[in-house]
Amino acid sequence: MLKDPSKRGADQQKLLADTANKVDQMLATMKAAPEQETKFSELKEAWAAFHKTRKEELVPAIVAGKQEEAEKLGTGIQKERIQKVFKLCDELAGSDL
Repeated sequence: MLKDPSKRGADQQKLLADTANKVDQMLATMKAAPEQETKFSELKEAWAAFHKTRKEELVPAIVAGKQEEAEKLGTGIQKERIQKVFKLCDELAGSDL
């Protein structure tokens, strides 16, 4: 979406929203093993921040044609957040969620 203008339509926006909402629902129903609760809380917080910024700032900037602003968000804080989500998922992979 950021680099490909053909992926900025309503269908793509709906797909992004639907996917993020499914992740929200899954995280809401999962529970970490006691020794993993802190990491799991970090994961949920990182995902929530990523999702909120994508929904409220990144996608609107992309759709409005504010490419520089969108790239700054997408390659800055959003990249850091999603990398943290992936890292925490990897670390939690062995726990009983």
